[in-house]
Amino acid sequence: MRILLSLILFIYFSFCIKAQNVFDAADTLNFQYSQWTNKEKLQAITTNNADYLSEVEKEVIIFANLSRINPKLFSKTFLLQYITSNQLSSNSYVKSLQRTLKRMKPLAVFVPDEKLFELAKSHAIWSGEKGRVGHQSFSRRSKNSGFDYFAENCQYGYNTSIEIFMDLLIDEGIPDLGHRDNFMSKDTKFIGVSIQPHKKYDYNCVIDFGGN
Repeated sequence: MRILLSLILFIYFSFCIKAQNVFDAADTLNFQYSQWTNKEKLQAITTNNADYLSEVEKEVIIFANLSRINPKLFSKTFLLQYITSNQLSSNSYVKSLQRTLKRMKPLAVFVPDEKLFELAKSHAIWSGEKGRVGHQSFSRRSKNSGFDYFAENCQYGYNTSIEIFMDLLIDEGIPDLGHRDNFMSKDTKFIGVSIQPHKKYDYNCVIDFGGN
């Protein structure tokens, strides 16, 4: 049974990463996941029952969970590979992220929430059709979420999970690092992710967070 579970996990993760141009070599692909225990991999997959999410939307959540389960290892594997592939070693925002992940303690994983997904989807569709950016009607979504704590990330231009997640996590050009903080907050436990077409940027992703 344990051998079968390991095989299933390897196939699943391999499929996810092969779909992303960041990981273009077999040895690199294996390295990213071979460093993680089966327990950590299984823990990161909280999306099995979220049939309303696309595969890419699920992968955004899985990457976010890996960064919370083992921040130091995430920095040494996925972040390092992304930095190398995109030549970001001298980027000050990347360096600050590396420092943060090095001292960060593990956090609880995100659990998909269909209500948050619907709120994220509605805003992503509206933003895409209007060609807008930003958090218009944020207070209304916060109220309708039903959570005491509500936060939101918006990203434009990417339609692959690793690019969406890394762009928000690095948070280049955002002085208060608000997107990064939302992913790393101990107050957030529930998450909804929606990727939709965008009139100006081709794609936009809205991620809504909830906590009690």
